[in-house]
Amino acid sequence: MKTLPIALVLLLAIACNKPSDQTGSSTDTTSTASTPSIQDTTMNVVIWNEVGIRATPSDKGKYVTSIYLGERFDLVGDTASEVGDTKRIYFHKIQLSDGTTGWVRDEFVALHVSPAAIMNNAVVCKRPDEASVTDKTFSTGDFVVVRKVNGRFLEVTGKLENDTWYTTGYISKEFVSYKPIEAEYAALSRRAYDKLTTQKVKDVLLARLQDASVFGQSLLWDHDFNNVEEGDIDFDGEEEPEPVESDTTNTENN
Repeated sequence: MKTLPIALVLLLAIACNKPSDQTGSSTDTTSTASTPSIQDTTMNVVIWNEVGIRATPSDKGKYVTSIYLGERFDLVGDTASEVGDTKRIYFHKIQLSDGTTGWVRDEFVALHVSPAAIMNNAVVCKRPDEASVTDKTFSTGDFVVVRKVNGRFLEVTGKLENDTWYTTGYISKEFVSYKPIEAEYAALSRRAYDKLTTQKVKDVLLARLQDASVFGQSLLWDHDFNNVEEGDIDFDGEEEPEPVESDTTNTENN
């Protein structure tokens, strides 16, 4: 991740395209959507920058409010589906921290995961095996959710800066911090970079991110605002808290 002072002049040039909505005739039938098989995980997390929730489980349902990357929620209802233009779309009924409820598309959220921040550049592997390395790399400061632990590897989902959709794969666990201050900083930074974020909101986010009284204890903040040279953070990795190691096989990702 580039340091935020440089980002002040680059924000509007950064591509972070939101996929076009798929709509179709709603069946409003209750069904079960696939969820990751993870044990003893912590929370449900929004993994897209800005998502509208609806009064009914349909893309054509009445808009209720928007939810944002890194935001947490509770599940309060059944999963439902509708037939979209090219596939069946799944929805979850959720409740936000202020009590607002509504339906959100399954692909924009992750259930029973741990929010985290990438503390040093981490190459993505297809499987928990270094021989399965890919051309994808999460950058310092990226926001991810941890789905599963497999030995010294973590299965994570996050969005690379110039990609238009998520990357899910395995990275070494020593590059990840679960500290809330680091995960929050990473999520807000990614939102500030998103081209769909209005300039007014960008300004508010950047002012908050630069406030030492808010994020001054964050290693990512120190890396962005106190270090003039680019490079890795002096970070030893953190073991707690994290999902317990599981030998379960993957199921379909959100």
